[in-house]
Amino acid sequence: MRMVLVGAGGHARALVETIRSRGDEIAVYVDTRGADWLGAPRKASDDEVRPQDGDIVVGIGGMAPDELVRRLALFADYRRRGFGSDALVHPTAWVSATARLGAGSVVLAGAVVALLMLDPSLVWAVGFQLSVAATAGMVALATPIAERMRFLPRPVALAAGATLAAQVGVTPVLLFWFHEVPLSTILANILAFPVVAPSLLLGLLAAGTGLVFEPLGRLLGALALIPMRYLEAVADRLARAPVPWITGGGMATLVVGLLAALALAWWLRSGRRLPRAAIASVLALGLLLLLTSGLAPAAALVGDLAWMAAHALLRSADPVQAWSWLDMRFPSPPLWAGCLFALGLGLLAGRRPRAWLLVLLGGLGILGRPPEPGDGRLHLTVLDVGQGDALVVRSPQGRVWVIDSGGSYDGRFDAGESIVAPYLWSQGHRRIEGLALTHAHPDHLGGARFLLRAFGVGEVWEGVAPRHDRTQEMLEQAFRRTPAHRVSVVRGMRRLWDGVEIEVMAPRPKGRPPWTTRNDDSLVLVMRWGGVSLLLAGDVEAKAEQLLVSDGPVDVLKVPHHGSRSSSSPGWVAGVRPRVAIVSAGFRNHFGHPHREVVARYQATGAWVLRTDRDGAVTVSTNGREVWVRTARDGIERIR
Repeated sequence: MRMVLVGAGGHARALVETIRSRGDEIAVYVDTRGADWLGAPRKASDDEVRPQDGDIVVGIGGMAPDELVRRLALFADYRRRGFGSDALVHPTAWVSATARLGAGSVVLAGAVVALLMLDPSLVWAVGFQLSVAATAGMVALATPIAERMRFLPRPVALAAGATLAAQVGVTPVLLFWFHEVPLSTILANILAFPVVAPSLLLGLLAAGTGLVFEPLGRLLGALALIPMRYLEAVADRLARAPVPWITGGGMATLVVGLLAALALAWWLRSGRRLPRAAIASVLALGLLLLLTSGLAPAAALVGDLAWMAAHALLRSADPVQAWSWLDMRFPSPPLWAGCLFALGLGLLAGRRPRAWLLVLLGGLGILGRPPEPGDGRLHLTVLDVGQGDALVVRSPQGRVWVIDSGGSYDGRFDAGESIVAPYLWSQGHRRIEGLALTHAHPDHLGGARFLLRAFGVGEVWEGVAPRHDRTQEMLEQAFRRTPAHRVSVVRGMRRLWDGVEIEVMAPRPKGRPPWTTRNDDSLVLVMRWGGVSLLLAGDVEAKAEQLLVSDGPVDVLKVPHHGSRSSSSPGWVAGVRPRVAIVSAGFRNHFGHPHREVVARYQATGAWVLRTDRDGAVTVSTNGREVWVRTARDGIERIR
């Protein structure tokens, strides 16, 4: 049996494979859009088509009405050109051959199953999840996206398609774990794609050749530096670009994101046109993302695009820092609010006026999400901000205090924006009742400026303010743009907050402030809830520890100065004897914190020592009698 295929290319591959697997001959095909098929037989013009007796003419693809009309007209023209009564013609025998995922999905599924059989714990590994999501996105979407970029050269279209497909796959997972995705990653991946392979191959050749003949290896290594320097430049430029970020988080974001990715894959591979209601729903979801994202204002976005094109208008994002109201951030919305909002806009597109009620209810749910209510327990969370401190205290009524805000010494990483704020937003918080800043070192105050700009802050507690310190001077500039009430605190000050007693243990009242910041000037706080006490010791060292008067053992201790040997002196550790000792330190930090002698010293007193560099964020909860501990590493709450 001989078949004449008539179609528009994109849907034909699967049908061609099916027909050939049955042994049927595909003689010729006519493509109504002028596209070519990989592996298809010779393409013929209309005049060359001479159907024979027994030929079956098959129209390919699930098509729109205008395409159907065009193909029916083509069939009618074929009949006029020579189809006789003996020819077997089925103009209504339409075959919808949606392109299949093919062997790629089978290989991916087999690899995932094999790896999970070898190590089932991989299912919880973020790197494994991202790898699978990126690969699945490329298998399902890379080719359809590239085919729709016919205005680009084929290699560029393939690179862009693979990048966009991988980004679609990983975005829901990134939002679930890290609560934010910069839009600059899409452009960065497209720009980096052409040089990744050359840099990798040249690097491998340099390493292998260097073992045999070192001068040649050095030469290849120098050549490998050329694409690597380009990659560094792309990453450095785009990392500092003031482009929008998509923020979110939680199971709702993951579920909605994966469903959106699946819907996009189905639509692109089916080749169908979206109905108006579906388009309106997609636009509604996009608007929802805009409302829940931390976006720079329109002026900053336009300025960034101009800078990307011509390295101009570099300072266009400055108004965002000058006027905090331009940078609007919202906590992650509840799933029901997002669904109501999207459904309402979709129904409005279908001319149902009463759908405004759904839009209104969904919008109120998005903009007015309340913080998580208190559960009657006091919670202390020591966040993993690298080599620094950032602590979040949630009262039994659900209000929050923040002690320090993390940071970095080079100023290129804002822990307040990247870690502390997303954590607070994930719980629905838009207000910080109190912000306590222990001392003016960048690893403790680096994120404070963003928190003062993005949240409503009731009051700020400060210890000793140095007379000449760059970090303190930058913080003073931020204070000028915020209505937060500043309180200078010294030893002996007490405050009752939602039933929790807060006492200032240090610093002691002194005369003239020091010239620069010193660790021994740190603000030290004790929080008491019922019969449980929490000692937050800042960065005090051995000398200042001796001046701290303790009422005896404490239940929870934030270990001073990241577990340094200059702190946690033997006598002081023996005096406080904590049940739980938490060290905030960066993974493989250059200072060697915490020192093994200090860790052993606490363990000798019976303390359970937890470290953010190994355990991630650590949360301690208490009802005033018992103490529960949960780490980000295992997520299991244990009583201590």
